[in-house]
Amino acid sequence: MNNDRYDQMKKFFNDTINQSKQFGQFNLGNFYFSSEKIFQQFGFREEQQSGVKNILVMRLDAIGDFVLTTGFIRELRFNYPCARITLVVSKIIYPIAELCPYVNRVLEFDSKFSNGADMLTVIERIYKFAYENLWQEHFDLAFTMQWGSENHLPIFMGYLSGARERIGYGYQIELMHFDKLPPKEQDANYLFLTKPIINPRRLIHEVEKHFYVLKAIGLSVRSEDMELWYNQAEIQRAKELLGSISPHSIRIVVGIGAGGDSRKYSVEKYIEAFKKIIKDVNKKTCFIIVGGKAEIADAEKIQKSLPVENVLNLVEKTTLRETMAIIEQSDLFIGNDTGVMHMAAVLKVPIIAIYRQPEDRDHIVPGVFNEYYRFAPYTRFNVKTLIIRPDHALGDCENAIVYGGCKEPFAHCINQIKPDDIVEAFLSMTCTV
Repeated sequence: MNNDRYDQMKKFFNDTINQSKQFGQFNLGNFYFSSEKIFQQFGFREEQQSGVKNILVMRLDAIGDFVLTTGFIRELRFNYPCARITLVVSKIIYPIAELCPYVNRVLEFDSKFSNGADMLTVIERIYKFAYENLWQEHFDLAFTMQWGSENHLPIFMGYLSGARERIGYGYQIELMHFDKLPPKEQDANYLFLTKPIINPRRLIHEVEKHFYVLKAIGLSVRSEDMELWYNQAEIQRAKELLGSISPHSIRIVVGIGAGGDSRKYSVEKYIEAFKKIIKDVNKKTCFIIVGGKAEIADAEKIQKSLPVENVLNLVEKTTLRETMAIIEQSDLFIGNDTGVMHMAAVLKVPIIAIYRQPEDRDHIVPGVFNEYYRFAPYTRFNVKTLIIRPDHALGDCENAIVYGGCKEPFAHCINQIKPDDIVEAFLSMTCTV
């Protein structure tokens, strides 16, 4: 990119970071004020008379979170049919976002940082990415679609992209010292977001939270459906992989992975439930296991424990888009609260989902802590869904106010669920599959 002004901006950020490293001091408030002068100097804060031309959307976390954002992207396009929309996603999301028909460009950003990475390291990687990919766009709007404890990364990217207006849910970033700001403005959303959105008073689903952003800035929402995008080649590949299954079998996609170990139901208990379904309910049931590297060992356990005709292990054998096509060609999903489950909901496949949050914790873990209400399967069109959850918190979790209602880093509260609960849920589903 041969443009002197961008090189001058890059030099400013490079010098600022290097000086902070050299002296071992970094003040985020001072960084904001000095950076803002640079962006103003080079015309990034000027409102365009021609209206909104360039929009940036950032989703830098996990698969399920992006699936729940797909409707937002579609409705954003509806509101700005002529704008150029750039979508920045994490590496794991990129294969899902790549075919999105509502954006002009999809960029992949390495959002994984080593443990203990400081703020300077984060900002350094972001400004270099902005120099290479974002500054030339001169964005009118930037949307940070994450919220809560992970929102600082897209907030910084939205700001360092140079976008004139930055919109999203704010979050209190700890360990910052804004000696030039009054106390009420010590939250980073007063600095880096020009339009910080206040959380709705009532607890709403994550999908609704995305649409709420559009409504809060005066835009319209026509439909609240989610979408997934894959091509004919992936549909054909799914047919080939499923070809060994008897046409008379019930095809059950099994999602044994999850974003954390405390959200993973015991694989031994899954095996017990699947054996009972095959023996006592329907011998022509085929369990199709999907997932990534983290699920290889557990998938092999299931495969070895069930009759060969009743299991198909596809872990690490499909792309994400091929997994979508496999789900769509299946009759039922059984599994944990994970991205694959949200795919099934979008594809209108009936769901039996297992959650860690105990039912007796719903009134104690409001707002951001209520994992079940925020991330329940977002099913529409009367798609049947059954949720299985533990009745009570276990041990010290009874008094802990933590995300998901279970404080342990391993499968804990969730393992109170009995395999018979899954069998019973399957029996109630058989009339729809």
